[in-house]
Amino acid sequence: MDEYDYSDFDWDIQPNDVYDIVLRDKIVREFKIEKSLALECFSHLESAALFSTLQHPTGMKYPSEKVVRETWAAVSDRATSLLSEMTKAGDVLQGSIAMELGSFLIEVDDSDGGLIGRDDRTAEEDSQVEAFFDSHYSHAASLVAAVEEFTRLANEFLETLPESRRGPKANQKLWYWLQDLKRLWEDVLGRKYTRDVDDSGEPISEAARFVAIACEPTPHEKTAALNMMKKVISRAREINIH
Repeated sequence: MDEYDYSDFDWDIQPNDVYDIVLRDKIVREFKIEKSLALECFSHLESAALFSTLQHPTGMKYPSEKVVRETWAAVSDRATSLLSEMTKAGDVLQGSIAMELGSFLIEVDDSDGGLIGRDDRTAEEDSQVEAFFDSHYSHAASLVAAVEEFTRLANEFLETLPESRRGPKANQKLWYWLQDLKRLWEDVLGRKYTRDVDDSGEPISEAARFVAIACEPTPHEKTAALNMMKKVISRAREINIH
């Protein structure tokens, strides 16, 4: 049985999808994409392709790279500052909880020393202590964790922005399309995003061949994509993110 026979696979192709059945079959066979990942893979590809074809309404312009970078830098700085303040507040909160817990345990059992230091607490008493922590700490901890994640994402997005340089403007749509393919290749398919080409510029590595084929139904030209792919990988290596 052909493990990559998708002849009876329900692709659920939509009217505006650009990857047809023939191209999908070519991609899954050449890169041995498992059926459990196929729909997610092509949903990702279709979304990336859609972004590449979007146009601003007449009269509107893209913000400059400088403005985009400055805006996200401000978001990143604010998130980092907020996280710092919340972490400090968390330290104060933990100290306050410790003091309240001591009083709470004594109130629960007013014998000498209360429940502090006891290892013979009943299940009901343990449940009371757990409920105390849940009510006093879990919400604050969850909020801090959410801000930590937002800060991480803001910083990571800032670092993935193309560098602002003088001269001809970089193809931003191609840059972000390749970023999308990098996330698909690494995070969904779990493979290494490398770019190797031969002396004539033809792709050799699996990821480079994937990019070349994925270009076919999009506005992106293969040679430009492979050249930009090198910059995307180099940029990720500089900031040490995958």
